[in-house]
Amino acid sequence: DRLAARLAVPVIGIGAAAARAAAQGGRAFAVATTTPALRDRIDALMRGQPGRYLGCHLTDSPDVMRVPDALDHALLDAVMRAAAAGAEAVIIGGGPLAQAAVRLAPLSPVPLIQPVPEAARAMARLLAR
Repeated sequence: DRLAARLAVPVIGIGAAAARAAAQGGRAFAVATTTPALRDRIDALMRGQPGRYLGCHLTDSPDVMRVPDALDHALLDAVMRAAAAGAEAVIIGGGPLAQAAVRLAPLSPVPLIQPVPEAARAMARLLAR
């Protein structure tokens, strides 16, 4: 919001765009990610968006980023916990997790939302006006 107020060009936050997409139709949503240090910031951002935010579900260890198979397993576990808590969509939190989100989409019981593509779609809609 501060950056958008300073610039003459449109600014779209990837987290806010993902939250709007996840909450479409009143869905309950959550975030799954690998970075415990960002949990409070993620929670604050998501609570400020429309929809019913159910929380941030973390992988057991941020070290899973080093091994794709371990990352997929740990991230899918976080997605499953979010779905069990009632999430009808889960944001895969973080641009570096985009490829994992693509790999996990067929295994997920709920839609997975990727922040960067959602921000790009939001920007396209904004520019089309």
